[in-house]
Amino acid sequence: MAELANWGPEDFEIHASKISNTPLVPRPPPPPPTSSPTTTAAETSPPPPPIPYLLSCHDYKGGYHPSEACQGQFPAPATPIYSAVHLNVIDTFIYFSHNLVSIPPAPWINTLHRNGVRALGTFIVEHASGSTALTRLFDKGSEGEYIFATKLAQITEIYGFDGWLMNIEAVFPRESFSPGELQAFLTELRSGVKELVPGGEVIWYDALTVLNQVHWQNGLTLLNVPFFKVSDGLFTNYGWREGQLEATRAMAGTMGRVQDVYSGVDCFGRGSLGDGGFGVGEALSAIHKVGTSAALFAPGWTFEHFDGENFESIDRKFWVGDGSDVESNPVKPVSYFVSEKPCGGSQFFYTSFNRAFGKGWWIDGVVRSTPQPHFPTHAMLIHCNRKS
Repeated sequence: MAELANWGPEDFEIHASKISNTPLVPRPPPPPPTSSPTTTAAETSPPPPPIPYLLSCHDYKGGYHPSEACQGQFPAPATPIYSAVHLNVIDTFIYFSHNLVSIPPAPWINTLHRNGVRALGTFIVEHASGSTALTRLFDKGSEGEYIFATKLAQITEIYGFDGWLMNIEAVFPRESFSPGELQAFLTELRSGVKELVPGGEVIWYDALTVLNQVHWQNGLTLLNVPFFKVSDGLFTNYGWREGQLEATRAMAGTMGRVQDVYSGVDCFGRGSLGDGGFGVGEALSAIHKVGTSAALFAPGWTFEHFDGENFESIDRKFWVGDGSDVESNPVKPVSYFVSEKPCGGSQFFYTSFNRAFGKGWWIDGVVRSTPQPHFPTHAMLIHCNRKS
């Protein structure tokens, strides 16, 4: 906290190479749904619309790996590295580590922004050391502003990303906590981020309650709704079951904010419905039925669980399927439950078909990273041929 308090915007010159240079590319509006034949009385009702928004929370082996460095890695690693490829189904990406403040590495921000994906950092406090850090969170400056809300908002602007996941998994000292004070801090942080970063967001993680207890609710309840009210979204813990999901939808519905709830799914299982892995489809199916958004925690499972073996094919199966008929396959990929998002800009589209595998591609000393192609690639080739 002392280091964060002493940070200043002028420090960016020291870390210039670590700062993103790519603004967030607005995604074109999705195409209108295709018309379907009129259903008969004997047919079932139409399926619910796709999951509104999909959030991906990184949490890959502690974060900050050599392969993520802003200057690249030399010599290039001989073994496979993890890369998030299927960005066309993701709306928001959170760079997560167990450091107090996790700023997304510039290569991540640049790649995400080129694909129209918001990049968030993480502010996390945990355990006894987290409680110590929280003794200072409400410190105020000479004009009554929350010092750390100001610092976090400025960091967002300077490093070129889009906001924060606020993950408070420690308790405040009893004498310094009130729900209203924490609401005021979040309100100021959110206002500061939005003022400095167009489209900036602050998302609250479901851990600390208004009772100053770390008690995961696995949904939206009276114990965390005050913090949801002053945030752009709620990332719920992943231990929910269908009844809690329905209750969350009902409460969020009274606020007109069902889409702002990201129901969490742990890709490693750990209590999630479907037990993670290729079973995330079971959890996403339940989320799809109630209409909240979804958050995948630790999707690097596709690499870590298999030690990088056959990563490309496993990752493809997880996100978009293995090429078999999806409807008849009981194992549904992530893309089955969400809508694909167009990449590029309203006036242009260009890709080198680089999927972030291999040694890298440099022209005139500048690394070339473009919107990533997605499956089925033949559709993209047809589109490009039409434009050529």
